[in-house]
Amino acid sequence: MRMLKSIGLTLLIVIVVFGGSFFATLYAREKGWIQGKEIVEEPGAYDDQTEEDGEGADWMAANGEAQWPYLVPTEGPVVTPKTISFAYNGTNYEVKASVDSAVYHGAVAALRGYEIPSDADDYEKEDLLMAYYNKLAYDPQQDGAIESLLKAFQDIRDQKELDSDEYLELLVKYVQSIPYDPNRGFAEAKSAGKGNPRMPVQVLVDGKADCDEKVMLLSCLLTREGYEVVGLYFSAEKHMALGVQAADGEGYEGTGYAYVETTVPAYVSEVPTSFVNDVKLESEPIQIAFGDDSERLGEYSATATQEVARIIEVRDGAPAAGKEQKAYIESTALSKASYRKEEAKYKACYVAENSFRTVVDKNGTITGDFMDRVPAITWIDKNAWW
Repeated sequence: MRMLKSIGLTLLIVIVVFGGSFFATLYAREKGWIQGKEIVEEPGAYDDQTEEDGEGADWMAANGEAQWPYLVPTEGPVVTPKTISFAYNGTNYEVKASVDSAVYHGAVAALRGYEIPSDADDYEKEDLLMAYYNKLAYDPQQDGAIESLLKAFQDIRDQKELDSDEYLELLVKYVQSIPYDPNRGFAEAKSAGKGNPRMPVQVLVDGKADCDEKVMLLSCLLTREGYEVVGLYFSAEKHMALGVQAADGEGYEGTGYAYVETTVPAYVSEVPTSFVNDVKLESEPIQIAFGDDSERLGEYSATATQEVARIIEVRDGAPAAGKEQKAYIESTALSKASYRKEEAKYKACYVAENSFRTVVDKNGTITGDFMDRVPAITWIDKNAWW
């Protein structure tokens, strides 16, 4: 009898200790004191309607759970976000976010892995990719940093009385001006590793990013301002661009989204002919929906798209027009006044050829004087004679 009492007492102690530990752990995770493994429940069979209506994003992993990026604020040295300098519509700006150091260090430490079951089909893999990037981009711990950045841009918008297209271009130009860094990974060199994209809050502090990191940051800004956007992921080329809802309904390759290159300054809806490492886009992009399912009406207008097309047409026609004008000047007897007039027309060709595109030197540094859409159209109306 005494032995049975002893065994019973031991079992009671074990139950109390382990039960208390279990609930204490749950409470600590809820409070954010420790980093836990986020479990994604399996919702059941995959929805075959995904191709038609975009549903099925809740499907995560066939084995019942997956490890996702999960940001827990972590103490560390004080960090200072980088100031990004850029020009838009002829005005120079310097913008810096406000970032909590603990949130930054939590982002650096956050896990980056996710599982792809060996038997997953293409739709399931795309859903996993979409969920993964949304976890990185929209972790709520980053909200304060993103909102502080938007406050700066909203002040510029209100001061300059920018319309919807111009405000979109302002946000795009800021992200395009963040220095490009192909070595994506953690901020510290000792822990850097390809295949580990930075979260937006890391980009704000590090002051550099590669294509998908820039797309995530830009999507955070645009979706909060009511624009409908997607990521355009070119799997074969390992490149990502952003797509913003196109008012004309056509967009890039019939996707319905205007192409937005984030790695260098370029016009919204323009698809650059060359990229870093001479990449050429040939594959069909996977569309990655960003943000929640709230209705968004922000789009890039048909008028702005047409103006960009006109800018590109003038730019691409400038070399031939310049060659023709030079031949005319060299073969024609002109008075001093006429020569100056014809010379001005020749110089206009040079401006159009060089100022309506981004110039990147051999080190990847952006040079030249890229002219934004509104001033470019104004210049064309006054100077483009061809």
